[in-house]
Amino acid sequence: MKYYSNGKLLLTGEYLVLEGATALALPTKFGQSLRVTPAPQRELEWVSFDHKNRHWLQVLFDWKGDRLELQRDYVFGRLPKREEPTAARLEHLLNYAHQKNPKVLSNGHGFEVLAYLEFPRNWGLGSSSTFINNLASWFEIDPYDLLEQSFGGSGYDIACAQYNYPILYKREGDKRTVVPAAFNPEFKDEIFLIHQNKKQDSRQAIAHFRKQSPQRIASAIEEVDQITREMIACDDLKEFELLVHAHETVMSGILNLPTIKSERFPDYPGAIKSLGAWGGDFMLVTGFPELMQYFVDKGYRTILPYEDLIL
Repeated sequence: MKYYSNGKLLLTGEYLVLEGATALALPTKFGQSLRVTPAPQRELEWVSFDHKNRHWLQVLFDWKGDRLELQRDYVFGRLPKREEPTAARLEHLLNYAHQKNPKVLSNGHGFEVLAYLEFPRNWGLGSSSTFINNLASWFEIDPYDLLEQSFGGSGYDIACAQYNYPILYKREGDKRTVVPAAFNPEFKDEIFLIHQNKKQDSRQAIAHFRKQSPQRIASAIEEVDQITREMIACDDLKEFELLVHAHETVMSGILNLPTIKSERFPDYPGAIKSLGAWGGDFMLVTGFPELMQYFVDKGYRTILPYEDLIL
């Protein structure tokens, strides 16, 4: 059995998607696959590989009653300490999935499970969400429920894992709406995605975001929803750049953070937008290919044309 999930980027609605904003989300051409093979021994071996086909996690689970239990002395010796939280989370989620659908693991034999990631783990394209969606597909359970048991969040990344085109994603309580988005800009050859050479912990920004009044959040959602609609309909690069600036301005006020352009690239002539957690992962940049030398000179080496990354 083989399962596959797309990676993700969030173009509009970061943070606000948690409160019901309609977000424009982009599935990526890089994702993660999961291969499940029955094994004769009644145990479950899980091996995760990175984008260079190097295994970074190898763990074995035995049965203890009706639960899977991690063998902590397995992995060519002991489990590396830095991976213990990952292994413990995997143990929890496998057992939760088993409780939700006991038929999968109750057939008397074990499994070898191999997970293959197609992008570097620090890119922020959804190493967690692609894992969650693949695991849910194997167990035939609700991936959003599995997400709530682990990483939490709005769930837009789970939606991206399942669709091969841009989507509009909206969450209101437990209700989620996913519809195709006709986002295919004629100027996409002047859109680039640049990795910022670091991941970003968004907890501090989310904490400040949570302190905002309901009225201010509602006003920001209204503004960003309008920007999202206009961005989808936009067929002019200059107009798109103005919309990017407007979105960044709204979010800067809500998060109490400077925009990435004003803080780090004030002299760049094109538009720059944070994607997802502000301060890390990818940023969107507009401009001619020749202008990307500006970022190369500043030490940014991962610069991807829009069509090389986005489905």
